[in-house]
Order: sequence, then C-alpha cells, then structure tokens
Amino acid sequence: MNAATGNAPMSDFKVIETELFGGAITAAFPASFFDVSNIRPIPDNEEVYMDRNGLTNIIIDIGQLVDCEGVADDAGAFRFHIEDVVDSKQRLCIGSLVRETLRHDSALPTYSIVAMTRPMSHGGSVDEQSVELTAMYLVLIRLKEKKTDMFIQINVPYEGNWAEGDFVNPLAESLTTELETGRKIMLAILETFQIKDWNLFVDD
Repeated sequence: MNAATGNAPMSDFKVIETELFGGAITAAFPASFFDVSNIRPIPDNEEVYMDRNGLTNIIIDIGQLVDCEGVADDAGAFRFHIEDVVDSKQRLCIGSLVRETLRHDSALPTYSIVAMTRPMSHGGSVDEQSVELTAMYLVLIRLKEKKTDMFIQINVPYEGNWAEGDFVNPLAESLTTELETGRKIMLAILETFQIKDWNLFVDD
C-alpha cells in the first residue's frame, strides 16, 4: 500500500456491470469498488463508488444543464463543472478538451478532460512540500433535450511531481499503476455507459 495516499495497486483490473440510479443507468466499474451509499448518505442525484483497497473513487452527478453562450458553450460548461467541484485551496491544472463517443449513446455530446490538483500553501502558492496529487479523469455527458448535464469524476490520489506550466499528462503511455487504473476506468465507462430508463430525467 502507498503510505502517502493509501492507494493499493490494481494489478488485476476487472470490471463488472453496475446499476446506477436504481438501474436507470448502467456502466462497468472495477470489481473492487463498492457503493458508498451503503455506509453513508449520498444525495439522490449522485452515485459514489470507492475502491475497497485504496482511495480512488468514482462520482457521477446529475445536474441542471449549464447554459454557456457562444461557440464554446460545451467547453465553458465543462470548465464550470470542474471549478464547481475543486476546492479553492487546491491548485488546478487542466488538460485539453477531448470529444468522446459513447458506444451505446453516440449521439450524446460527450467530452473528457484530465486535470490535476495539488494543495496550496497558506500564502496561496503551490505547496512545494506536498507530493500528494490528485489526477481527475473527468467526463461530461450533455443531455440537452432533457436540460441535464451528467458529470463523471474519477479521482486518483497519487504521489508525483508538479511542474507549473509543464502539465504531467496522466494519459501518457508510461504511467504509475494508480494513473493507469484511472485511465482504464474512464475508458471502461465510455465503452459501457448506457441509459436504460429515460424517465430518470424529468421534463420541464
């Protein structure tokens, strides 16, 4: 086990189909992840799963469609969601926006971004003494006809180097076990995510 982050490597990556929001949505999650709602209350519009062997977690949030004006409205909406979940005491580094395709719902506008956070010092600068980073594999699925955004976070705490202006790419070919697992989870969700019951989303 990693002493600094509490993350244990997932050497044998296996996924199982997981029912979300009462079965209205399904997606493949790692077999070692458990439903956090079994141990503490979770809001009705969220699903939270966590690795039994570490701190990596998946959060799926159903929220109101973020309406940003202009040609970059999807990118602007993604930025809004990211800034909404990142603590103001964290330094944020955001990678490039990538257009994705859901295998089962290819018509839905879907995007991914990989971001990193690191704690700030009390003076507001990056805490250079800290090596506790979090890679965030993020997916935004836009259900515009339902006026809904689905925001998926795969949060991976790990030890690493922070170089301001030199984004450490968690999508690179050579990754630590923790980051490789985060990437695999994101790819598995994009491949298997499926809306089974559209009545989950209330029409205005």
